[in-house]
Amino acid sequence: MGSEGTGLQEVNDLFKRGWGNYPTGVSVITTGKDENEIYGMTAIRVMYCSENPPMVLMLLGRLRQTYDNLEKYQRFGLNILAGNQSAWADFCARPPEQRGWNVPDGYTFSKNGTPLIPGSLVSFDCKVVAKYELKPEVLMYVGEVESIDPTDGLPMIFFRGEYLDVGYVEDEEEQIS
Repeated sequence: MGSEGTGLQEVNDLFKRGWGNYPTGVSVITTGKDENEIYGMTAIRVMYCSENPPMVLMLLGRLRQTYDNLEKYQRFGLNILAGNQSAWADFCARPPEQRGWNVPDGYTFSKNGTPLIPGSLVSFDCKVVAKYELKPEVLMYVGEVESIDPTDGLPMIFFRGEYLDVGYVEDEEEQIS
């Protein structure tokens, strides 16, 4: 298979490269209660896990600042980004000390006080109902969806380390409708 006889680092590099070939949607996890205490992180490791009741799951590193806020409030927003929201993806992918306070478009808040990203294809307001430790530094959270804010539009895709807006075809002139 191509990885026979390779060292652990090479296997890890090939594994990362292999998963880079898998196109995924781009989402941002948000948590906090007011403008002064909002944290967000770009996340591609999310999925829905139940339709009745509606539930989603996500993976989160214990060392992320979002972790402390999530533990404190036990709520999160799962915002699936539209193709034109790369500024949000970039902003939330950077470490907090490199972000500054120039939030791309500000936040809105759900009736439960969860920060959400305006213009997302959909934002889910979730209450944490379960948490599992996958390894000491990685946790899996299951959130029950308490409200949903969908919009129209096309998604942003993450593929081979780049954000792609599927709303444009190859010549970038003719938009897909």
